Amino acid sequence: MTRVFGFMANEFGVLTNHLPGILMALLALGLIIMWHELGHWITAQRLNFKTPRFSVGVAGPTLFWFTWRRTLFVFKPLLIAGYVKILGLVPVEGSNRRAPAAWKRLTVMSAGIVMNLLGALIIYFALAAFVGVPRQDVQIAKIIAGSPAQKAGVASGDILLFVNDQKVTSPEQALELIQLSPKNIVLVLDHHTNTTSLRFDKDDQNHVGAMLASVGEMHYQRLSIPEALWISGNKTASEFVFQAKGVLSLIGFNTLPKALDVSVSGPIGIVENLSDGWNYGLYTFLLLIAQLHIAFAFFNLLPIPPLDGGRMALVLFETVTGHPFKAIYEKRLIMVGLSLALLLFLFGSFNDIRRIFGI
Repeated sequence: MTRVFGFMANEFGVLTNHLPGILMALLALGLIIMWHELGHWITAQRLNFKTPRFSVGVAGPTLFWFTWRRTLFVFKPLLIAGYVKILGLVPVEGSNRRAPAAWKRLTVMSAGIVMNLLGALIIYFALAAFVGVPRQDVQIAKIIAGSPAQKAGVASGDILLFVNDQKVTSPEQALELIQLSPKNIVLVLDHHTNTTSLRFDKDDQNHVGAMLASVGEMHYQRLSIPEALWISGNKTASEFVFQAKGVLSLIGFNTLPKALDVSVSGPIGIVENLSDGWNYGLYTFLLLIAQLHIAFAFFNLLPIPPLDGGRMALVLFETVTGHPFKAIYEKRLIMVGLSLALLLFLFGSFNDIRRIFGI
């Protein structure tokens, strides 16, 4: 009995230590959902759709509410879902009232996805422009004997500063600059605290014969506005592609069970990751929020009713065929979609619990 109480006391202590991170994670999750729904609400308002209700959170009593612009805003405790009730977005079968133009409905349906991508872009931009991107010096770790770099005078231990007037920020970026440069290349190096510029030709395999590595303390380099815009756009796009590849990797009966077992996480796992990010530092926490914005956007883009992508697919079907999707079939598709989402939710939550308790 003493051992049981000791275990419970230890777990309570761990929970207490992580409580601020958990609360911040829940708040962040609620804000991401609210930001998504705000996109739907703003476009619906601009395109003259009626929006009687804007709800963030599910279950439990209403924490607070207010009315603004003929919309009732309601906030509930469990911040894992939200919705905006928009009248006229889905045509009513048998009604004589003409449905709004397809482009208007598609604009409103896609606005939440766009807002999530915009949210990620804003976070990446703000961090790059006002805090900086993490940087370490890029050092020449090794020189291959007889290589063009050795013949030109490049030495192990030199710090690589520029490649063809392009500032070096990481070994990966430097290698890319070297590979994309013309045969004749210029390297600017810090050699024993002396800056030197070396011009030479790459070999026939497009190599210079130098291995690179990151060295020194991590520091943050603030970027100019154009640089921050470029890097934030590139980061948002690459993260979105990464999400797509992750989902595509699940396709296939041979790989699906293993991939689901390893990859799928539920709300518990999301809150746990955000909580760890908060405990690690605000910079990491904001990066995780940006990644979650992109994941949320991609998930909602999937063509599965009742997700935004599924609703958009039905509108496109109506546009192509000239006939609305039959309500009875739409209801069945929504039931299938909700069932799949529930199964994924339960499976992810089971994975989270199993991982936390080492089952």
